[in-house]
Amino acid sequence: MGWLIASIICAIEIFVGISVAIAEKDVSMLSISIIFLFGSIFFYKKYKMKKCGANLIKKNTKKEHKESVRQEKDKLKEYNKTHYKVKHILGLPLSENTECVISKDKEKIEIIAGGNTFNLNLDKVTDIKVLTSEEIQKQYVSSVGGAVGGAVLLGPLGAMIGGRAKEKKTTTITQYLSLTYLKDNEIAFMSFELSPYGLSPFLIWQKEFIPKEKPIINL
Repeated sequence: MGWLIASIICAIEIFVGISVAIAEKDVSMLSISIIFLFGSIFFYKKYKMKKCGANLIKKNTKKEHKESVRQEKDKLKEYNKTHYKVKHILGLPLSENTECVISKDKEKIEIIAGGNTFNLNLDKVTDIKVLTSEEIQKQYVSSVGGAVGGAVLLGPLGAMIGGRAKEKKTTTITQYLSLTYLKDNEIAFMSFELSPYGLSPFLIWQKEFIPKEKPIINL
């Protein structure tokens, strides 16, 4: 704004000077006024070019920032397509209800939680199940031997969730992911609580899972 006001004042003074020089037929004054006129035009154009350049840089920077934000959002969207938030129930050296991020590729199941990454090779996995608390409780109650039967059918998750059925009745149905695998030639379990709005990927895991070989446990 200051440059604009100064340019207007300068232009008025130059034109006044030219007018006076022509009226008084003062060649030297006219020459000086014309030099100032061309000088002012030159510096004005230079200023405009500089300002346009600055605006262009600012515009490009803003555009690059928007593009960067868009790319980060796209990366996050792609990440969330294959990585899912769950709550740890049992099976890992983590507290119950610890927030985890779980994913699966062709070789392994990966669980990230508490600053640690746990990898479970799919060659060791013998079963993947998605179960509701209602299903677990029914199997627990109908199994012979109570907690023992529940543990045999579903591992510690069966005994834990089934045991709660005796303590109190609840109308809330919770979904769980149960992973059965071999650890040092013994059956082991991992269990996670699932969000009711994010079951689809785990149902696909369950449907597509084919164990490479059935485990043989020496008794």
